[in-house]
Amino acid sequence: SKKVNESFEEIILLAKTNSPEFFTRFKEIYPEFIAKLLVIDPKFRVSELTLCAYVFLGFSTKDIAQFTFKSTNTVHSRKYNVRKKLNISSEESMEIWLKNLV
Repeated sequence: SKKVNESFEEIILLAKTNSPEFFTRFKEIYPEFIAKLLVIDPKFRVSELTLCAYVFLGFSTKDIAQFTFKSTNTVHSRKYNVRKKLNISSEESMEIWLKNLV
C-alpha cells in the first residue's frame, strides 16, 4: 500500500512538472490501462495516450493545459478528439469512463 502511494505521488509529480518520464512511468504503474486503450484503437498516438493518463489521474483541462504548456482550448479539442475515438458521449465523464476501463 505504501509503495502504491509512493508510485502514485511520483507520477503526479512527474505530471505536474511535465517530465518526459511521466508517460513511461505511468505505463509501468498502469500497464493494463494503456493496453486496453490500444485494443480499442491501435493507432493511438503517444500524445493521446498521455492525455488519457492525465485525465485518468483526475486532472482538469485547465491543469493539463498548465502542466503541458498548452492553451485550454488546445487541451479541450484534443480531449474532444479522444472522446470521438473512444465513443464517449458528451454527457459521460471521460475520467469515470477511463477509470472503468481498468
